[in-house]
Amino acid sequence: MARSYSFRSTVVAGATVLAAAAAALVAVAPGGADAAFSWRRSSGDNVLWAPGCDWPGNDVGSVRVPGSRCGSTCRRYSWCTHFSWTLHEGGTCWLKDGRNLRLSGARRSSRPGAVCGLKY
Repeated sequence: MARSYSFRSTVVAGATVLAAAAAALVAVAPGGADAAFSWRRSSGDNVLWAPGCDWPGNDVGSVRVPGSRCGSTCRRYSWCTHFSWTLHEGGTCWLKDGRNLRLSGARRSSRPGAVCGLKY
C-alpha cells in the first residue's frame, strides 16, 4: 500500500524544507549528498534537528547536557543560531553563531550519536 503525503514548502536557512503531514521534515539543499538530512521539528521550542550531522566551526561555547536539551539550550541565548551535539565527555552541546547559516553547511558526522540543529 503506497502512502500519500501532502507537502508544504518553507524556506529555512537558505534551503527548501518540505514538511509532510505526520512525517519527518526533509531538507532539499544545494551542496550534494552531504547536505541532505531528515530534519525533524522539536516539539515546543522551534528547533529543527537531524541525526548524524555536524556544523564544523563557529563554536562559541559548549555545555554538558543530554542531547534532548541541546536545542532548548541554544534557544536560551540570542546569539546561538545553531548547534551540534556529541557524546564528548558524556554529552556536549556545541553552541554556534553564524549569521549566514545554510542547511547546506551541515556535514555528515561519523561520531556515534551526533546530532545537529538550528533555531527557526
